[in-house]
Amino acid sequence: MAPSDLSSFLAGEDPPPDAPSDAPAAPATDDPARAPAEPATEPGATLVNDRYEVLPNRPRPQPLKGIAPAFDAVDRREARAEIIAHVCISGLPPRTDALGALRGVEHPNLLKLLDFGLAAWSQDGSEHPFILLERPRGNPMFLSMEDRRPPLSEDILTRKVIQPASLALRELRARRVFHGLINPMNLYLGEGASDVAKLGQCVSDAPGIGQPALFETIERGVTEPVGRGKGSVEDDLYALGITLMMLALGHNPGRRYNSDRALIAAKTDYGTFAALCGDDRINGSLTEPLRGLTIDDPAQRWTLDDLEMWINGRRLSPRQAAPIKRAARPIPFDGVEHLTLRSLAHAMANAPIKAQKLADSKDLETWIRRSLEDEPASERLEEAIRSASSGSGGAIEHRRLSRVLMALDPSGPIRYRGRSLMPDGIGAALADAMARGSGAQEVAEVIAGQLPMFWVNVQPGLRPEHVANAKIFDAMRGHLDRLAPGSGIERCLYQLNPGMPCLSPMMRGHYVQDLARLMMALDEIGASGDHPAEPIDRHVAAFIAAHGASLLRGGGSVDSQLSAIGATGKPADRALAIGSILARLQQKLGNRPLRNLCKWFTTMTGPLVEKFHSRSLQRRVREELDRQAATGLLQNQLTILVNANLGHRDLAAFRAAQRQFRGNAMKIQHIKRLLSERDRFTTVNGRQVTAATTMVVSGLILAGIVLTSAV
Repeated sequence: MAPSDLSSFLAGEDPPPDAPSDAPAAPATDDPARAPAEPATEPGATLVNDRYEVLPNRPRPQPLKGIAPAFDAVDRREARAEIIAHVCISGLPPRTDALGALRGVEHPNLLKLLDFGLAAWSQDGSEHPFILLERPRGNPMFLSMEDRRPPLSEDILTRKVIQPASLALRELRARRVFHGLINPMNLYLGEGASDVAKLGQCVSDAPGIGQPALFETIERGVTEPVGRGKGSVEDDLYALGITLMMLALGHNPGRRYNSDRALIAAKTDYGTFAALCGDDRINGSLTEPLRGLTIDDPAQRWTLDDLEMWINGRRLSPRQAAPIKRAARPIPFDGVEHLTLRSLAHAMANAPIKAQKLADSKDLETWIRRSLEDEPASERLEEAIRSASSGSGGAIEHRRLSRVLMALDPSGPIRYRGRSLMPDGIGAALADAMARGSGAQEVAEVIAGQLPMFWVNVQPGLRPEHVANAKIFDAMRGHLDRLAPGSGIERCLYQLNPGMPCLSPMMRGHYVQDLARLMMALDEIGASGDHPAEPIDRHVAAFIAAHGASLLRGGGSVDSQLSAIGATGKPADRALAIGSILARLQQKLGNRPLRNLCKWFTTMTGPLVEKFHSRSLQRRVREELDRQAATGLLQNQLTILVNANLGHRDLAAFRAAQRQFRGNAMKIQHIKRLLSERDRFTTVNGRQVTAATTMVVSGLILAGIVLTSAV
């Protein structure tokens, strides 16, 4: 319907005679953005960005567990290009920040990131992110953690690995990208004499996922992979040191330990270098960088500048790790005697029931004061026990134990009910839990219990990111405390993970990562006959709240509008709130026609239409809503439903009808009163006439009798 027709309707004019009563919606293909993509030329292939064909029947070997699977791909524009594609099917978003920073970067020591995009994977029909990279020359330097290779000499390691890796790390540092996957299984070296090592991809999964614990620092190693957090260049340098150690030895230096827990315990007790190289011999001057890069204290660990000075032939002063503070006598726990706080914290985390008993007793505090003589640790322990009642969510004993473990091991993760998370890894852990459908409760309790804030408080040095984290999780705790749509655990999910796709059940098969795609997905869902009653559920509301705060600024708080959806039990108010939010989004995103979504909204407008009093107006409004649905603009439909002119006219007519009704009612009452009075008048007067008539007749009879007697 043309705008003039809408104006005429709102002004109270009848539509022209030739106006269609129900204009059909234009076909979806009239929108170029929705035109179906050109099919792939190879059967079963998936076409990405109308350029790259991903071949599911040609998978690539994947030495690392937990990483997005890879497949060969073909570039339609450059047939000779050798490409691989990672398909992100885990439900977690890829590293969007790293994708933007590394796309198209030409560096001889980094795999080139060619492109990325969304496509419907031919294997399951659902949309997934695809990451296109150049295919590495050669094979990984190790095929697995159990692989054995001839040890590399110092000269080859320096020329082909250390120097190229340092240049790659410098490029990554300039782009503020933490790699997080530096290990021999993700390091590629061709067979040519001039070939040097290239770092493999690091963008398909959250930082830390897929990285074996051997290559992680102690604090990241005891953290579950999904919760390791963003990491830093210091962590990459540590991983490089372990990688060089493995290449210099020709095997996994942690092979003697039968579990990651045993490996971490050895690193904790003896230091990384001693724990891994105690029985192995490393030739030449490689010992110097290996020691420097694997120092457990990041403040003493070699920097990138230190490594480059060594490469250039400048030998540095030997740098030994600071001695670990040990107690004069051990404290027994779970059958093992511990001399250090970190060792005790690891053991307590693995035996929480026994750990709670130790935390409740005075033995721990006494040991720290008398045997360890660590006053700061004693103060942290006292604060942990005192503040355990603060926060909410979960049992207080779980919060107390978590705080005690942080007091013992400040650089370690937040340990809570079997979870171990770095503060900046909580978002990824929540995303993983929500995608899998289990484990979100524990993560929510970590936030509600103010555990990230306590972690910040026990850090020996306050860093800018600590303050930022404290502010973020204070806001997240506020979202958890509110139950209205747009808040709760769903809001935390999208606020902590800006690249997370919307996990609403109605979005199954769609990968919705921004508001524009959300609106398009809702329109496609509206075309189906089995869509939900409403287009906004808790996930969609939280997604809009997390992504739409800046977009919808100036038209009232999006949070208040979303809260209105659940604040009232009146269907009319709820429908109006939903329509208003979606209409604002559509306007801010360029008013792309959404005809199916408009039809969907029309099915919700019954309570709003019924607010009009006139049945004839209700019928006309319904007809007009159907006409405006054909335009695909939600605002046109809202204009009808909230139009003041229609409301005033309807109200005026209703009040006039009320006045007429009252007048008629008064007349009816008057008539009834008259009728009631007439019956009473007839009865009284009839009695009077009857008495008078009787007296007259009686008088006449008496007179007749008298006259007769006289005669």
